Amino acid sequence: IPEDLQVLVFLDGFNETIKEDFIGPRVTTLHFFDILKPLEPKKSIPSTVKNIYFENGFNQPLSSDVVPDSVKEIHFFDIKSTLTQESFSKSSKLNTVYLENGFGQVLEDGILPPTSTIRINNISQPLSKGSIPDGTEYVVFENGYSHEIVEGVVPSTTVQLVFKDIKKPLVQGSIP
Repeated sequence: IPEDLQVLVFLDGFNETIKEDFIGPRVTTLHFFDILKPLEPKKSIPSTVKNIYFENGFNQPLSSDVVPDSVKEIHFFDIKSTLTQESFSKSSKLNTVYLENGFGQVLEDGILPPTSTIRINNISQPLSKGSIPDGTEYVVFENGYSHEIVEGVVPSTTVQLVFKDIKKPLVQGSIP
């Protein structure tokens, strides 16, 4: 891998184990599609990585020791693996979570880690109270978000709320 490489993409069908030190120290952004081997805890993703895209078809388990605490942004597209409360470290420095077009999981209370910003695109499942963690200050609904935003979805800790191209009317109580 070239020494100055900054972005690395693993496409559908990639069938190698990503071992420790395989990814160079200048790589800051990773894209994972439907790779065939699981990511190794504390080895596959180095602490130099700041942005991770789990793209359409990603189907490997995510535990808190797979994604390093140094990651600042995570994008979830139409992944096949299931996110759980164990998917993220409690000491994560995560700043922004993107739920991108096609994201299809039901997000129960406590699955997403505390973060300052959540950007929600046209996901396929509605959000419920607790889907967005308390402490989130900046929430964006955009790009065709097509579900009703019910009371309690947007936490009271939100200080900036942005709507862009949402498909359902706002209801009483949807804005804290």
